[in-house]
Amino acid sequence: MSISLPDFSMLNPLGWHPFFEAYARESSTSSIEDSTDSAVIQTRTPARVSAVFQGLYRVVSVHPETHTIQESLTELTGHFRHHAESALDFPTVGDWVLLEAGGRICQLLPRRGLLRR
Repeated sequence: MSISLPDFSMLNPLGWHPFFEAYARESSTSSIEDSTDSAVIQTRTPARVSAVFQGLYRVVSVHPETHTIQESLTELTGHFRHHAESALDFPTVGDWVLLEAGGRICQLLPRRGLLRR
């Protein structure tokens, strides 16, 4: 089965870098079990966090069908929220994340740098 991955170069104006691409390509597909116990491929989309509100994140990504830049509000998956151990584990403005098929943030890509107070 062949899976079409997004055109990551569309993210270049947002600060996309090959550093992130390696992680995104590795994590952009995963097998999940559906209700009939057969494997289903779930595609994950990279996005950049542009704002953080209480429990909500504004992200910028490439729309998978129209291949245009889109901005949307989203939240973390329960799995992501449950496994975060400290504030550093949560996305912040400028971070790159992966969105699950439903549009929620399911993974934080590694940071290239970090400003900390």
